[in-house]
Amino acid sequence: MKLDWELFNDILKRVEELPAGDSLHLDDPLEVEHALLLHDAGMIELLDVSSHGGKAVIIERLTIRGHNYLSHIQNQTVYNKVKNFIKNQGGNVAFDILVEIAKTAAFNLLK
Repeated sequence: MKLDWELFNDILKRVEELPAGDSLHLDDPLEVEHALLLHDAGMIELLDVSSHGGKAVIIERLTIRGHNYLSHIQNQTVYNKVKNFIKNQGGNVAFDILVEIAKTAAFNLLK
């Protein structure tokens, strides 16, 4: 499976928009795999509710790391820099590096 950075961002934004106490149920295999990776990266908390019928997760909330990442990429300039970096790297970027690029680009806007 190839990582889809747009899908990462989409899932995070959907979770951010949930009312307090609600959760996001995902059963699309590609979304589930990306959600599990976001969980591994410490961006979300989830429950794996997979069964023999297929993979599924329930995303309960964003972590502070997830909120921080989203706050960095809210600015379109920062988001474009992150997208361009990923494109220039052929789509192969470690997630921790992506987070650092977003943080650095957001910080540089404050200067």
